[in-house]
Amino acid sequence: MSTPIEKALHYHKAGKPREALKQYLRHLREHGGDHAVRHRVAALQFQLGDTGEAVRQLRRALDATPNHPDLLSDLGAMYLSLGRTEEAVSVLRRAIDVAPANALARNNLGQALFGLGHHEEAIRVLREAVAREPSFAGAHYNLGVALDAAALTGEAVAAFEEAVRLQPDLAEAERNLGRLYRAQRRFEPAIRCLERAIALVPSDTEARLSLGYCLKDAWRLPESIACARRLLQIQPDHVEGLVLLGAALLEFGQTAEAAESFAQALRLVPGHAEAWLGYASTRRFDEDDEESIARLSVLTARPSDDPRASAALHFAKAKIHDSRGEYDEAFGHYREANRLLRPTRYGTYVGFDKTVDRVINVFSTAFVARKRAEIGGCDSDRPVFIVGMPRSGSTLMEQIICSHPDAYGAGELSYFPSLGRVLGRLLGRTEHFPECVEGLGVSNLRLITEPYLKLLEWHSSSSRRVTDKLPDNFLWLGLIALLFPHATLIHTRRDPMDTCVSIYFQRFTYGHDYAQDLAEIGAVYRQYERLMRHWEIVFPGRIHTVVYEELIAKQEEVSRALIAACGLEWNPACLAFHRAERAVRTASASQVRQSLYGTSRERWRRYENHLQPLKDALGIT
Repeated sequence: MSTPIEKALHYHKAGKPREALKQYLRHLREHGGDHAVRHRVAALQFQLGDTGEAVRQLRRALDATPNHPDLLSDLGAMYLSLGRTEEAVSVLRRAIDVAPANALARNNLGQALFGLGHHEEAIRVLREAVAREPSFAGAHYNLGVALDAAALTGEAVAAFEEAVRLQPDLAEAERNLGRLYRAQRRFEPAIRCLERAIALVPSDTEARLSLGYCLKDAWRLPESIACARRLLQIQPDHVEGLVLLGAALLEFGQTAEAAESFAQALRLVPGHAEAWLGYASTRRFDEDDEESIARLSVLTARPSDDPRASAALHFAKAKIHDSRGEYDEAFGHYREANRLLRPTRYGTYVGFDKTVDRVINVFSTAFVARKRAEIGGCDSDRPVFIVGMPRSGSTLMEQIICSHPDAYGAGELSYFPSLGRVLGRLLGRTEHFPECVEGLGVSNLRLITEPYLKLLEWHSSSSRRVTDKLPDNFLWLGLIALLFPHATLIHTRRDPMDTCVSIYFQRFTYGHDYAQDLAEIGAVYRQYERLMRHWEIVFPGRIHTVVYEELIAKQEEVSRALIAACGLEWNPACLAFHRAERAVRTASASQVRQSLYGTSRERWRRYENHLQPLKDALGIT
C-alpha cells in the first residue's frame, strides 16, 4: 500500500493540492516530520489561502533547523506577501547571511526595503540580486521600480528593458517601460510597449490610459480618442479616462463633446483639478454663470498636499475670471498658480545667459563656414522647423502650413533637446553641447540625421514637408542648420509683452521652468532675442521670420510668403486653416479653430498694473 508521502506526491503531480496537503498532514500526525515535509505543507497551505498555518509550519521547521536558507527565504517571502514587512526584512537578512548567493532572497529583501521607504538600500540590494543572477527578470523589474521612484529614469528604463528582454510576457514591465518612454517623449517605442502590455492583459486600464495619452502626445488624436473610448467601455466611470477623452477631443477641435467629457468627470469627482482646467478651456463663462466660480472658490480655498493639483484649480479659476473680464481677480489666481508650481520645478533656465554665451561663441561665422564645408549636410528637404518663444504663434504657423495637402504637422518633437544629452558621446567627445559639435563630421552625420528622418517618417510617410514646432529649438538652430541645409527654418515672433504674459498664464506640463516668474520670463526672452539675432547673422537668408501681428493684419500676404518659404505652391486651403480636420496641439486649441482675430493683440494691457517686474526685465519703460 502506498505511503502518505507517495500519495501526496501523486496528488501533487495530478494538480490536486488539497488532497496532497491532506496526505502530508497525515504523515506528520503519524510519523512526525522533518523540515522538508513541513516546507511542502507550508507551501500548499499558503497556496490554498491558509496563510497563518503556512507561517506556523515554517517557523516549526526553523525551530529544528534555524539556519536553513530556503526556509528563511520562503518565510520572508510569506511575510512580505502578508504585509508584515519589518518581519520580512529581518528574516530575509538572515537568509542572505547564511546563503549570500540567494538572489531570490535579495530580490524579496529589496522589495521589502522599498515598501518601508528605504529606497537607496533597496536599490543596492536589488543591484546585488541581478548581479548574482543576471537572468532573473523579476529582480530587474523590481530594480526598475525602485530606480523609477528615486527619479533615476535612465537606469530605470534600462532595468525594465532587461526585464522585458528576459521575460517578454511581463506585462507590468512593458507598461512601466512605455510610461517612462513617454516621459522621455520617445513616443514610438512607448506606444509599442503599451500595445504589447494591453495585448498581454486586455483589462489593464492603466496601460490603456498611458497609451491614450501617449497617442495624444504623438499627435495621433483619432487613435487616442478611440483608446479612451475603449477604456471607458471597460470601465465607464473611469475618471482619468474621461479626462483623457476630453483632452484629446479638445485638441481635435470637438469642443462641445470635450466639455461634456470633462463635466462627466466632475460629476464623478467634483474636485478633480485636471477636469476643471480642461472644462474651463472649453467655453466662455458669462456673468450669470456663478456656479462654476462658487464651486472653484471652495476648492481653491482648501489646503492641499498636491501643489500641482491646486495650481490647476487656480489656473481654471483664472481662465473663468479672464473670460468674464474680471482681470484683477484672474491675475490673482494666475499668480497663486505659479507660486504653487515654482517649488516643483528644477530651475533648468538658471544661468541661461551663460548657455547662450557658449552657443554664440561656438557657432561663430568662421566655425559655421568650416563645418558646412566639412560635412555638407543631409540632402532631405522634408523638415520644417518652427522656432521661437512659446505662445508666439508657432501653432498658428503650423496650422497654416499643414492645411496644405503636401504638408503634415508632427507637433513639438523633442529630438534635439534629447539628443543634446548624448551628443558628446555620439561624436566621440568629452565635452557637452555646444562645444562637442567640434566633433561633427561626415562619419557621424548619418548617425544623427537618420533617426530624425525616421521620426518624421513615423509621423507621415507621404508628405513632402513635415513640421517640427518645438519652440525651444531656437537654442539648437545652429546645429539644425548645419545638419539639414535644405530644411525650412521658420521663426515666429510676437510682441514681447504679449508673449511673456501668455507664458505666465499657461500651465506647462513639462519644461519651461522659468514660466512661473515674470522677471525670469523677461530675462529668458531677452536671451532668446540675442541668440536669434546671432543666427540671422551666421545664417543670412536662411531663416524666414513671421511676425504674428503682421499675419493678423495681412493674412493672405503673410501666408503666401510662409508657404513659399516652405518650397510649396500656394493653396487656398491655407487661408481656411481653422477648418482643417487635424489635431491641434496648443495651449489654446480652440483658438486656432477660429479664423484670425485681433483680440489677443496687446492683451497684456488688461493686466498692466501687475506687470512691472516683466517690464523691468524686458527694459520697457
